[in-house]
Amino acid sequence: MAGFASYLLFVAGLMTGLGVIVFTLVDRWDAILAALAGEQIPHRAQVVSRHVVRMRPKARTYRPVPSRQQIRRAAA
Repeated sequence: MAGFASYLLFVAGLMTGLGVIVFTLVDRWDAILAALAGEQIPHRAQVVSRHVVRMRPKARTYRPVPSRQQIRRAAA
């Protein structure tokens, strides 16, 4: 039973590797054909997200303690 499980694990790894190779070949087919024809390989721009998400606390309108300005006004 352990031998059969290891065989299935091996075959699954083999199929995964083969799938990655085929996906890479299909994904870059234009570059492969251009290289075989001796043409310039088309350049693909990398997709880069320029929007930086920052975690900021929500701005509170209500403050449980008086502000410094309110304290100064009350003391004057």
